[in-house]
Amino acid sequence: MRTLSANGVGVFFFYLVKELIMSTKIKQIKGNLYEIKLSELQLACDSSTDWWNPRRTPLPDGTVCQKGLGDQDISELAESIKKQGLNDPLSVRKFEDGTLQVIAGDRRYNALDSLVSSNEECYDPASSEWKPAEEVYEYVEARLHQDISDEEAWEIAFQENSTSIDIGDHATIALIKKWRDLGWDDAALLRMTGKSITWLRETDHIIELDDDTFSAFTAGELNRSAAVDLSKIEDVADRLCRLEKAKLYAQKHLDALRQRAKEDLEKSELSAEVAEAYVVEAEMTGEDVSQAEADADISVKQVESKKQKSDQLENRNVEVGIKDVRNAAREEGDDVVIPLTMSKVKKHHFNPCRELYDSDGYLNGEEVENIRMEDVTLVVRLKEAWDDGNRDIVGILQDHYACVCEDEDVEEDVEEDVEEDEDVDEDVEEDVEEDVEEDVEEDVEDETAAAEAAAQEDAEAEEYEE
Repeated sequence: MRTLSANGVGVFFFYLVKELIMSTKIKQIKGNLYEIKLSELQLACDSSTDWWNPRRTPLPDGTVCQKGLGDQDISELAESIKKQGLNDPLSVRKFEDGTLQVIAGDRRYNALDSLVSSNEECYDPASSEWKPAEEVYEYVEARLHQDISDEEAWEIAFQENSTSIDIGDHATIALIKKWRDLGWDDAALLRMTGKSITWLRETDHIIELDDDTFSAFTAGELNRSAAVDLSKIEDVADRLCRLEKAKLYAQKHLDALRQRAKEDLEKSELSAEVAEAYVVEAEMTGEDVSQAEADADISVKQVESKKQKSDQLENRNVEVGIKDVRNAAREEGDDVVIPLTMSKVKKHHFNPCRELYDSDGYLNGEEVENIRMEDVTLVVRLKEAWDDGNRDIVGILQDHYACVCEDEDVEEDVEEDVEEDEDVDEDVEEDVEEDVEEDVEEDVEDETAAAEAAAQEDAEAEEYEE
């Protein structure tokens, strides 16, 4: 029988105590779903470390994203949890030393912490009763991931954040830059973000921008489309010059929107004053004021709406868009190719093809020459597939090819039938011609025989007379 040394006994009791302590922190419900003591959870708030929650991504301007973590956001979420309970479990990873780190659910954790700190009365879905927050949320449900890598933690965190309050395009691109620095390949980034390869390539172009343009993008001074368009200018000096001109166009456009909103507000306020005057007039004349009051209420609501829009525009920062960049390019004499929007594609491409298809080659009442109807049919089928949400382009093309081949087979059959009919007609004509020729020959022979018989009779008569 083996006996433990003093050191062995010490190690044994160390792990025993450790497990006993851990059992008071977490309780398994089923699978990787656990109840975890709220006070034992830790947030990755320091973005200078190797891993942080995507919602706390540092931006190039020195600030931290913090999207959805504002006081107002947390207060609203806390109020929702207070009345309805915690609907979604947190995502937590456990390190070898027993540390429990929240990897997805920072907003929920902050909301729960605020409720527990003030010990507010909360609705307990388990008992359908109102109880103190300290009692209801001493333990919270969480998905426990043990000893997972930073990459796996990033993936869980990013996917969960993308389904709630989006962290924003600027923070996402800053994350992509971080992940590129870590050596992640395209496959990992596409799996992480759920984006297309086109989006990733455009993002890579934005990341490769010069510091000034990239900082302008992450600061919200230009949107993604504008940043992608500027990335096509290789010379940095030319790019920055184009950006400054685009900012002027963006400012001009914003000023025009503000002026228009101000004028609309003034018109609404004047209409509201007139409506109030009608109410007063109706009261003085003893008329029914209900309709006048209803009109006045509508006018007041319109004023409030116009005022809100005007205030929003006044508080809006200038943001360069793709139109501003293209206007700046036109100013410099560059040829600007503007891709068609879907509405214009429908107007100029799909609708005419539909008309050609329905009218068998006619557009605006006139026959269109030098087109193949099977090409028109393909465009129509593509539009129908897109409207139906069909993403199988290969299947669409294969079906179209099969239909074209079937139509060609039908045409061949028709041509063969026509050829057979023509052969029959030719045979009939030949038979008729032969019959006519035979009849003519027979008539000639009969006439010849009759003439010979008559001559013989005349000769015999002459002999008799002699």
